Formats: sequence, C-alpha cells, structure tokens
Amino acid sequence: MSRKLSRRDLLRGAGAFGAGALGLTAVGACGRGNTGNEIRLAAILSTTGINAGFGQGTWRGVQTAARLVNRRGGVHGQEGKRLTATLYDTQSKPEVAAAQTHKAIREGASAVIGCNQSAVALIVSQICERSSIPFVTSTDFDPELTARGFRYFFQTTPFLDVHAQQMLATCRDLGRKSGRPARRLGILCDDTVIGQSAKGILEDEGRKLGYEVVRSQVFPADANDFAPYIAKFKDADVQLLMGFQTPEPSIQIVKTMRQQRFEPLGFGGLLGGQVTNEYAKELGENADHTFSSTPWSADLDIPGMPAAMRAFERQWKEDVDSVRASGFASVAVLWQALEAAGSSSPEETRDALADIDIAAGDKGYIQLDGCRFDRRGYNVKATVAIKQSIGGEQFTVVPADYATSDREPVWPKPPWK
Repeated sequence: MSRKLSRRDLLRGAGAFGAGALGLTAVGACGRGNTGNEIRLAAILSTTGINAGFGQGTWRGVQTAARLVNRRGGVHGQEGKRLTATLYDTQSKPEVAAAQTHKAIREGASAVIGCNQSAVALIVSQICERSSIPFVTSTDFDPELTARGFRYFFQTTPFLDVHAQQMLATCRDLGRKSGRPARRLGILCDDTVIGQSAKGILEDEGRKLGYEVVRSQVFPADANDFAPYIAKFKDADVQLLMGFQTPEPSIQIVKTMRQQRFEPLGFGGLLGGQVTNEYAKELGENADHTFSSTPWSADLDIPGMPAAMRAFERQWKEDVDSVRASGFASVAVLWQALEAAGSSSPEETRDALADIDIAAGDKGYIQLDGCRFDRRGYNVKATVAIKQSIGGEQFTVVPADYATSDREPVWPKPPWK
C-alpha cells in the first residue's frame, strides 16, 4: 500500500523533481513536435495506476476536441495553426507528474491540461505557475487549488461544495416529495487529497441541510475489500450513502452493498467513478438508481453537443461520459483564448484566459453553464447536474432548464434484485 501524502508533502515534492527527472511520454493521434504551424498542448493525465480510468477518458476527449479544432481550420487569428496534443502519463503518482510537467515545458508546451487527480494538480499547477505556463483543469476541484492566488491556474469545473450541496439538497427534496425522507447520512471516501476534502465538505453540507451524519469514513485508495465498511453502514442504519471514489472502488462498493443486502433509500457520489462508462458497463442493472453530480450529462440541451458526441463515438467506438467531456471543455477554453490572444505566447494566452466569457456550446464547450474566470481562476458560471442511472442510461434530474428527458427520478431505491 502506498503512503498517503499530506498537502505539505505534495507541495514539497513539486520542487524535488527538476528538469532532468525522467518520465514516460505517450504521443496522441494529433502528432508530436513543434513546427511553425502548430501550437502544442500538454495533457498531464493518469493513464496508468489507480486513476487510469479517469485519465484515459479525459485524454480521449482532448484528442477528439483537438481533432475537431483542426478540421475547422485550426486556430483563427494565428494563420490556422493546428493544435497538437501530447500525453504525459503521471502513472497516478504526484512525483511522476512533477517530472512529466518539467518535461512538457522543456518540450515547448504552450499550455497544460490536467489532471483528474487533485493531489497531482496541486503540484503540476505550482510548476506551471513558476514557469509562467497556463494550466487548465476541467476535472480537479479541491478547494485549495484556487486558494493560492496563482495567475496561471484556471479551473472550469465547480467547487466541491457546489457538488455536495446540490446533491444533498436534491436527495432531501426527493425524499420529502415521496414521503420517505433520508435523515441518516453515511459518507465513504477514499483517502486521497480530494477524497478527504469531500468527506469534510459532505459532513458540513449535510448538517446544514438537516441530515444526521451517523458514520463518515475514508478508505485506502488502493483498497479492494469493502465488506467491513458496508457492514458498519448497514449496522448504523444509514439511509443515504454518499462519497467520492475512483471507478474501481465505486464499482466494488456497489457489488458489496448488493451482496450484504444493504438497502439505503439512496446512494451515489460526487463527480467520481459513478459518472464513468466503466461503472455502468461493469455493474449493469446494479448501477440503476445511482445518483451522481457532474458538470455534464448526455441529455443536456447544449448547442453543438450532439455533433461533438457523434465525432467522439466515431473515433473511439464508445459513448461520451463526464470524464471524456472534460477533455472537450479544457480544449474549448484554450481554443477561445488562443484565438483571442492572436499568439501562442503563454503570457498572452494567460491574459486571454483571464478575460474569457463563453456560453455552453461555444467552441465545443459542453460543461454547464459556460465559462468566465474570476481573479482566482475559478469559473463563476460553473454549475452541476444531478443525474440518476436507470436502465443503463443516466438522465438529468436537475437543473430542469437543461434536462431533455421526461423520466421521473426513482426514490427510494428499490430493493436489490
């Protein structure tokens, strides 16, 4: 089992791996190398290790989005320069991410996209800040990321507390409407940086909304036996189980819930494994009635999204999910900024990012509800959709303004089959 790192450990690690550190680099379908006709983007993502399920999906979204930019004539205002996306695999390890970031900067990246892992994003964004390279994330949402006053950091996805508040409020309202309210809240998160933050925020938001937090736990990120955890939630008569987990643990948790016949009124997660294709594929009908929070859903009424989804599905022979959609969002804001800047200079790109104001659907931006950054680099337009899985599909419960399905959410969860 790997040692759990504190934030202090992580940030010290950012300086421990200099420009000469070694890393593994994979090159995407868009090509590699700098020429006078390309703008290079570095995708610093985990395509191996415990977060591989997240990183692989985001990387595919980045590649399809860059391909669409190039098919539409490249970056206008810069003589149609092509976007070239290059993958730098972090192996889900902060120390490897540091080495890969230095390598990407040495190799001429104009901007960095990452990281599907807040512990890694804390380090990568610090290196980018020191090197004056824009860093854009559409997946990382630990509160500390925007609390550091960085100029080159930009986060499109909502804060973690927005996810928690909207999720818990939606479940509260569904319970009241049905006459079967969930009052006893259980929380189960991994022990990563984001998991520990999610645990605290779910506790705080839960109490504010009137829940009794009866059990709150973290588990090692590489755990594979969840029987002891689920048994304790069952014994505590937990009525709503929420948390943050990566894809494989989220799948094993549901399998264990079914094996032990743990029957909460509702369960789900905050922008974790529950939003991935892998979760639905592996669990089949046992994924039904899962709630998840995400800035994207396939049934949202966003201009241009169906065409982007079709392009992705043709290229990869799989559906878009929230993780894959995040790759589109990161490329979209950089595309807009690069055109507005008229230059691939990192400083001018940063300034254009700071001034960006796009609606959902612009430049292939398919997250809610468009993008405009404040002084912290936080997207003040960001919001979340709460989804429920039914019959192998996920549909939007809220916000109603963007929902296209007339399907009613199911509450409480029926007994396991």
